[in-house]
Amino acid sequence: MVSLTEELAGLATMSPAQLRAEWRRVYRNPPPRLTPDLLLPGVASRLQERAQGDLPTATACELDRMAKRLLRGDSLEWGRENRLKQGTRLLRHWNALNRAGFAGGSNC
Repeated sequence: MVSLTEELAGLATMSPAQLRAEWRRVYRNPPPRLTPDLLLPGVASRLQERAQGDLPTATACELDRMAKRLLRGDSLEWGRENRLKQGTRLLRHWNALNRAGFAGGSNC
């Protein structure tokens, strides 16, 4: 059995046709007309969801609400209900690199 890490690493070496076939396999639908650099994260995300589980519905809804506020130009209020719990995994994608970290300390 191939590990998730190996599966994700294999995506980077796939041709555009292979990525489209992988999209069909994981989503069970034809791939959208996107370039490979946009198909790859979609396939990777689905593979991660299957292996590690999807976001809880409440979390997904809150992220959607926050994104809509930002698109309107509103600021996000960071109050008590938005505090991170110690051990929360933080992920960041920037400049083609993925970074992961954990919230910790007494500020969480």
